Amino acid sequence: MPSALTSIGANAYQYCYNLKELEIPSGLTAIGNYAFTGCRSLSSITDYRLTAQTVGAATFGSATGTGNTAYAGYSTRGSNILWVPEGATGYDSSYWLDPLQNASKCGFNLSVIGSGGGGGST
Repeated sequence: MPSALTSIGANAYQYCYNLKELEIPSGLTAIGNYAFTGCRSLSSITDYRLTAQTVGAATFGSATGTGNTAYAGYSTRGSNILWVPEGATGYDSSYWLDPLQNASKCGFNLSVIGSGGGGGST
């Protein structure tokens, strides 16, 4: 994504089945509703912000839904990683937490960029 990007609109990448990795630039401040719902192959998200963006309802899948294909990273659940900078805040609440980090939904694990040899590069 371009470094000048400040927002991602609702439904922007919804059901983009081939999307596997996502690097979110530090200038991005908001992600709309359902933007990545159904991106079932998404297994790595690298976010460079120290404070989590505002994310809309069901950005990564429905917090209350039960449909398996509604969740980002469903096909790789359990091995998915959300990479964030060391000391980053806000990724443990709101729609960043459920369903993204819910093991029975998206199943993303929160990790620090550069730890364990993973994460995106700047």
